[in-house]
Amino acid sequence: MSRPLSRRHLVPGGLLAGLALTGTALSLGAGPHRLTPVSEPTTVSQAAVAPSPLAAPVRVARASRGAARTSLVRYVHREVRVGRTFSGYASWYGGSFQGRRTASGERFDTTELTAASRTLAFGTRLRVCRRSRCVVVRINDRGPYVSSRVLDLSQAARDRLGFSGVARVTATPVATRRVAVRRPVTPPPAPSASAAPVVRPVLAAQSGPVPPRRAPASMLTAGMLLVAASLSLWLWGRRAS
Repeated sequence: MSRPLSRRHLVPGGLLAGLALTGTALSLGAGPHRLTPVSEPTTVSQAAVAPSPLAAPVRVARASRGAARTSLVRYVHREVRVGRTFSGYASWYGGSFQGRRTASGERFDTTELTAASRTLAFGTRLRVCRRSRCVVVRINDRGPYVSSRVLDLSQAARDRLGFSGVARVTATPVATRRVAVRRPVTPPPAPSASAAPVVRPVLAAQSGPVPPRRAPASMLTAGMLLVAASLSLWLWGRRAS
């Protein structure tokens, strides 16, 4: 049969166990060196590199009803046709008519782009063209009173069209409208495989220190308590003897 341990065996055993636990806890505080990743430049082909997020933004066509749009829309104000086009001879008037009342009630001004018509409503705007020249006039008077003529232009409108006397013109009622102008979307050029190489960071390994870890508080406290208990047993044994 084995004999029970006496106090002289318990004291050294407790001291050794406490010191071992304390040393283990302290040794966990200092970690070993390990490898840390660093960057090292490596040359790769541009065709294999993904596009950088810092590159200039490229406007991409948005999808509309499940299909990709192939054009961009920009709204502008333009003169659009709102009536039937007609042709005929046009004359002009000015000089002694300057400052007189027109049929619409306003004063006639030879420097304004106006015209007289027998049938069109006051305020109607016409695009009048002669050969390669065009001008937009506003109807503010009645005339001409010659049956073979369709318009009587102001002196400023006549000068824009470049004629003297009577000329054959083509007129179209127009109005200013907000219209959509479409232009095709140009896709960005694809990167070429023969382009100049670029540098791309690749991970490599290099030894470096690792910050120390904290020792577990529970193990350190248990070791110190074992040491204190062993010392108390040893002092009590000496006092009893």
